[in-house]
Amino acid sequence: MTKRITNRGYGRKAVVAILATVSSFCVFASDIPAPVIWWDMETVSNGKIADKSGNGHDLTLGAGATLTNGCGGATGSALFFDGTKSSWASFASPALGSRTIAFWFRREKSAGPLGWDGGNTYPYAIAGFSSLNLHFSNAESGNDHYATSVFASNGDQASAYFTRMGEPKLYREAWTHVALTLDVTGEEAATSAAGAATTVSHVSYTCYINGMLRHAPTTSFAVTNLARTGTGIIGNNAANGVRSPFGALDEFRVWDVVLDADQVRAEYERAKDGYDAATLIGRWTFDDSETVNGRLVLTDVAGQAGNITCGAGIVVTNAGVEGKGIYCNGYKECWGTGTFPIAPSGDFTWTCWVNQSPDSYKDTLAKIGGDGLNRGPRLLQYGNSWYYINMKGAMPAEWDWNRILVLTPGDNGEQQILNSRAHEGAWSHLAVTTRFLVNASGTRQARTVAYMNGEYAGEIAARDLGTRASATGWTLANGGTNGTRPYEGFVDDLRLYAGALSSNAIVRLYRGAAAVDAGADFTVAGATATLRGAVGTSAPEDVRKGYAGTPRWSLVSAPAGGEGATILQPGRTTTQVTLPVEGAYVFRLSNMLEDVGLERHDDVTVARVAAAGAAPAVSVAATGSEPYRLTATVTAGARVSWEKVSGPGRVWFADAHGAETAADFGAAGTYVLRCTAEKDGAAATADATV
Repeated sequence: MTKRITNRGYGRKAVVAILATVSSFCVFASDIPAPVIWWDMETVSNGKIADKSGNGHDLTLGAGATLTNGCGGATGSALFFDGTKSSWASFASPALGSRTIAFWFRREKSAGPLGWDGGNTYPYAIAGFSSLNLHFSNAESGNDHYATSVFASNGDQASAYFTRMGEPKLYREAWTHVALTLDVTGEEAATSAAGAATTVSHVSYTCYINGMLRHAPTTSFAVTNLARTGTGIIGNNAANGVRSPFGALDEFRVWDVVLDADQVRAEYERAKDGYDAATLIGRWTFDDSETVNGRLVLTDVAGQAGNITCGAGIVVTNAGVEGKGIYCNGYKECWGTGTFPIAPSGDFTWTCWVNQSPDSYKDTLAKIGGDGLNRGPRLLQYGNSWYYINMKGAMPAEWDWNRILVLTPGDNGEQQILNSRAHEGAWSHLAVTTRFLVNASGTRQARTVAYMNGEYAGEIAARDLGTRASATGWTLANGGTNGTRPYEGFVDDLRLYAGALSSNAIVRLYRGAAAVDAGADFTVAGATATLRGAVGTSAPEDVRKGYAGTPRWSLVSAPAGGEGATILQPGRTTTQVTLPVEGAYVFRLSNMLEDVGLERHDDVTVARVAAAGAAPAVSVAATGSEPYRLTATVTAGARVSWEKVSGPGRVWFADAHGAETAADFGAAGTYVLRCTAEKDGAAATADATV
């Protein structure tokens, strides 16, 4: 099997080609069924937002729920809830059993005008929607995320929590895509304590955040009279209630079926680009460099910010996070210079991987001369100290101050914004965003926020700008050419964005693309084959966590006459392909994070032959208790896949294509599970009853 896996990112020409394929991927979002409710949050008529599904579930707005484009809706506007009692929207809720609800949500920085003391302890995004409710914890601290509770309740059912103070966890001032599914795996008639006939539904729950599965309890939940009509509410617990979130909802869609993981990911990708407005203008991977007039020049692969010319104290090394990085030696000749192509009023973001040397504070007299006090090694500096990012002081008394300092626009001096430092001798991902705004008095201000390893780490509140320098140059790893603030350590994947990068994109940058597996090479005898790939939830590098982005199949090579091979559903991890002629075909499964320019891929070779070989042998055994251990004994080289044949509930396989796997079940009962083995174009099956 051909294996070539990369997470390094695209070259400039590749970026254009990949982005150009996004619209073609969206075509396959047509695999998603039509929603039964769709509020696009674009226009209001007579106090209502029309249900674009055509089913008449229009949204009636309270006075505190208004359309705004001030927080960046996907296609121009979003429904903003101002956090007052009049902040709500109602609709005629249909009776739904199984369902999928997907929407974008952005919370403001503060808790809103009511707050905890005003009774807004648990702001509701959804209330009474055919028994479904979703509320948040209204933590007062500006650093905290919203933890979430999702539960079913109605006149016949006390609150049955699918998750309580857990996922999804939503951060402030960032758009997040949320998708929830309820899968009714079985129903039974019952009688209430009052003697009324009721229906008990057995429900499985899943939660996806930004297209990635985040929570899937293996427990089946029993809910009485789940499917019921009534008045549903979004943005409060009731009309004129006291539980309104202070934030915005956008692109709210509902289906009366359970979307699978690929469909949820396609729904996320459909509108994702509207929420991350920052543009990559400078990127230095350090894989590309040259020597010009005796100096190291680091190539800007994004192509807009320009190359970095370095002093003798910066060298390219193979010890990057992935591929090459640079090492800065901590001496005065450690510096790099470049241009800063962003207008004085333009928002911007710096991101990079840093690994500060444990020896930074040693021998500083020899390194920089003078008094030898490198009080603030500068990772970056713009202009004449108008903006800089300082690492820990390279002197013993400051080594454990646990801080990163940022001087933002204005004349107020440096500000400590990072409470937990980047650890010496270890890679950490740093992102710093700077936004410019005008306050109520008309004064121009700037606000800076820092993130460490994908998490919010601190901020400088909006400050008056003062006098901003007009210089367009910046310095890497020092306070200037041959300066006395050199940084000592490694740097990798340095990026400059025009615009404030969202916290969602910052998380993806840190996590990187998750590992991908196209499956083992195999042989078929017919003109079609099924590709079975998988995108994981982790990355192979120790420093990255992995992020499941957009899966996409492509044809790498084909035999003569087979160039017309077709991938029927290239946006799904499992898809059929056509093989026009006999011979070997190579297909590639990529996991792509287009917005941050990262991807991984894996290849599989499919050989079409004239006639099938002998059917492989296969037998199965199930042992233990839930989760049951499933073992398939098959002919060497056979491809294996597991599926549910029958049973009362849902089945989760730990590895649906492994000879050894485990199975969890959504409801009690008897199940038949089937293992299919395929080799040389022939297949055989064996069943296990659990």
